Amino acid sequence: MRWLGKVIGGTVGYSVGFVPGAVIGSGLGAVVDHALDKPPGSDLPEIEAEGQFADDPQGRYAQIQFSETLPGGAIAVATIETRRGKRLAATPAFHKDGAFLVRRPIQRGGARFYIPFSALKYRRKGTYVLRVTVRFSSGDNQGVTDLGQCSFEFPMPKARAWKQVDYLDSLVGLCAAVIHADGVPRESGPALVESFFIDTMRMPPDEVGQLHTLLQAAPEVSVEDLAKQTLRRLPELRPMTVLGLMAEVARSGGIATRKARTTIRDASEYLGIPAHRWPEVQSKLQLVVHDPWGVLGLHSDATTREVKKAYRTKLKGLHPDRVAGLDTEIQDLAETRTIELREAYEACLDALN
Repeated sequence: MRWLGKVIGGTVGYSVGFVPGAVIGSGLGAVVDHALDKPPGSDLPEIEAEGQFADDPQGRYAQIQFSETLPGGAIAVATIETRRGKRLAATPAFHKDGAFLVRRPIQRGGARFYIPFSALKYRRKGTYVLRVTVRFSSGDNQGVTDLGQCSFEFPMPKARAWKQVDYLDSLVGLCAAVIHADGVPRESGPALVESFFIDTMRMPPDEVGQLHTLLQAAPEVSVEDLAKQTLRRLPELRPMTVLGLMAEVARSGGIATRKARTTIRDASEYLGIPAHRWPEVQSKLQLVVHDPWGVLGLHSDATTREVKKAYRTKLKGLHPDRVAGLDTEIQDLAETRTIELREAYEACLDALN
């Protein structure tokens, strides 16, 4: 089964305590979930619609708004054609019977598509045609009916080879933003992300080097742009699923740091989750530092001075110089404990200010 199809087979949704391999579920593959689709018909009536388009480095986001009222449950099927009406072929993740095809539900009178340029097989750049067919199934064993279609000019850049890592680079970038939130990343973060994309996403071996490179530095693109690109490229991917992966990366070394949590909080807003829901989201993602006062051995009525003194005292025995000659496992535990103390310390000071 193709990598995207394999991911389709999972279960949509987020659950606390997932293993990295289960984080995406079936959300990723819904853009190409067309097993029941037949090729769109020809000579269909024209449906009036408006199209808005926006490009990113990998492809084009298309938002189609239909002028007439369509039946509930209707879907929009997008294909790309030459001006002579020949449908373009596509990479296996995006084709039906060899030709490019994606479908999306029609919601609030419109449908949204993302078309990765490299997924399409064509010889030269130029203007092609985006054809959108409106399809409806009544659910009463009457089959599928094509209600009509609309088309738009679709300029295409110079053709280039398909790379899965390029298509998923915005999701990789969100993980990298968490890894580098504190400046110097721990090895556990990149290792977890690489394992996820290699084992679950079936990243081709010849693209693993590029994946590794993307994780070695903080992304140049903002968290806002990465979140928006992820939503556009993977429209069925639930925001909490994306945040779940980011949280798993943040906790890969033990305790999620404040800066890592801030990165995830920013991403949650750009993914469409209202800011007032962050406390609830943070709790579901298991990012909350529970009982910071207890971590420092204090009561909640402690003063700022007492907090600082307790923090310094507990930190002394964990200094890298003091554990340098001990087993690697003990050194790792000391690092995790240091982060836990720092997070508790900052949480207590926040509560006092």
